[in-house]
Amino acid sequence: LKGSFPQFKSPFLRWIRADNNLFSGPLPFIQSQMLEGLGFHNNSFTGTIPPWFSPSIKEIFIGSNKLSGTIPSSITASPYLQRFYASHNSLEG
Repeated sequence: LKGSFPQFKSPFLRWIRADNNLFSGPLPFIQSQMLEGLGFHNNSFTGTIPPWFSPSIKEIFIGSNKLSGTIPSSITASPYLQRFYASHNSLEG
């Protein structure tokens, strides 16, 4: 799959996996209070990490993209976060 990934709101979404595709543009802003995991590894997303992290997020896989900027403090403040993979980007923090 390639192109932009759509922005959406789904209050009951728990997981989204879109690894190993050709998605480009910014990471999507996803609104879900029940979101537990994101998988956007190995695409061509650019820009910064949006503030889409729910309080229940456990796993974030955004490595091997073209992301830049700082890692939002909402990630490090998440009490349930167990895995955060963001290598092979140009992130700070």
